[in-house]
Amino acid sequence: MLKRLLLILLAVAILVPVFTEAGAPKAGGTLKFALLRDPVGWDPHINQGVTTYSFINNIYEALLRYSLKGALEPALAVRWETPDPTTYILHLRRNVKFHSGNPFTAEDVKFSIERILDPNTTATRSKELSVMQSVTVLDPYTVKITLKRPDAPFLDLLASGEVLMVDKKWAQSGGNFKQATSGTGPFKQGPFETGVRYTLVKNPDYWEQPYPYLDRIELASVPKDEVRMQALQTASVDMTEYIPWQYIKTLEKDPNARLFVGYDTFNVIRLNPKRPPFDNPKVRQAFNYLIDRKEVVDLAWGGYSRPMEAGLIPEGHWAYPNLKVWSYDPAKGKRLLAEAGVNPATTKIVFDSTTLSVHIDDAQIIVTQLQKAGFSQVELKTMDVPTQQKKRVSGDYQMFIDGFSLPWPDPDFYTVWFSSGGPLYAKPVGFADETLDKLLDQGRATLDQNKRKAIYAQVEQRLIDLAPWVFLHWRPMAEATRANVKGYTRLPGALGNKSTGGLKYLWKE
Repeated sequence: MLKRLLLILLAVAILVPVFTEAGAPKAGGTLKFALLRDPVGWDPHINQGVTTYSFINNIYEALLRYSLKGALEPALAVRWETPDPTTYILHLRRNVKFHSGNPFTAEDVKFSIERILDPNTTATRSKELSVMQSVTVLDPYTVKITLKRPDAPFLDLLASGEVLMVDKKWAQSGGNFKQATSGTGPFKQGPFETGVRYTLVKNPDYWEQPYPYLDRIELASVPKDEVRMQALQTASVDMTEYIPWQYIKTLEKDPNARLFVGYDTFNVIRLNPKRPPFDNPKVRQAFNYLIDRKEVVDLAWGGYSRPMEAGLIPEGHWAYPNLKVWSYDPAKGKRLLAEAGVNPATTKIVFDSTTLSVHIDDAQIIVTQLQKAGFSQVELKTMDVPTQQKKRVSGDYQMFIDGFSLPWPDPDFYTVWFSSGGPLYAKPVGFADETLDKLLDQGRATLDQNKRKAIYAQVEQRLIDLAPWVFLHWRPMAEATRANVKGYTRLPGALGNKSTGGLKYLWKE
């Protein structure tokens, strides 16, 4: 009898969520969420920027996910086994339905992975998933994945925001991933008006009860910072993203608001190595020394951003190499330009930027700095976000300010930008380096973490030598809610930008 009672208590402990807010969550209600921009592109296998997480990642789910503390945990796969370093057997969750009503099975896993690997999809994670030799359906709820070689970040890859499980039957019966959705997530796609507002409605058949708590989420595109902030402060909306640094102190003191801040997003300047003068690595290095990051941080971010001194592995990460290279050194920058045979006075620079404040504020200061360094022919060209997305994949730019977040915590994230064929930078502009490719392959295939740390220190040094980007700064990334909105948690470290994919935890008093 005692044994049975203990089993019952254990089952209850597993099923009942841990409440971090005072009082029990209340079901029902509508959350109004102001987005910085339109969630362009609905394909769950193509990264379209941080804002899209608020929409797509509440509709679709992955095989694994990160807990609110940042640890890998089961999602659509309840458990997995690794009988050897190149074999993964995943046991899938039963009684899960897509929003179409179709059951989720191993066939959907196989279809989803093969769709990512299909070149016609142009999926963000196709290169990383190419490590797979085969995907075998063992039974309706068991999948075996065989790798070509050991791959240290493979489980992180399965939890990434673009390796999401899609509905095979829905897709094969005419479902269009760019215009509609069918996921297993806590919310379904509701009515929308392109460029204006989108709706998420509660999925009553969601497998993880009692989530979601909210009945409805209304997402509105509000690109002007001051309008988004005014809407939050006047309770016209319940939540907003991309809090400008000017409002951080104000919201910290506001009893009617709750602020969530992280440093998991960064600004860089993409340099096109196929277009002069950036076809010479010395010029690319020179621009890293000609930019005064502290001035950018102080003027455009009120001192809230953190200047980059090397690459993208953040301080505090297990692979942080403690390289401190980039600093404001105009004399060194001009010397490198001279060695490359570049005369700033006769060199035209076309500098692309979106009109979003997170980009244009930096860009305007940088133009002035380049003019100070002797570049009298700098043209700042502004564009909207859809054009930005097109330039990312076409490589049609000379110099282009952009912002990103790390796709997952493992330093293999460098692959998506800098390995030959990397979809988010290398492929569109034809960037390739054999030494860097070998190091990235080595880092991926090495399972010992200390050895991997040494490898990624070499990766960062190689990126310093090649200087494909001007590495600018880690910027404050923040969301805020009204005080009556409960349950929101900003994920730790590099995962912070994906926090809005967890709207199922939110509830309103």
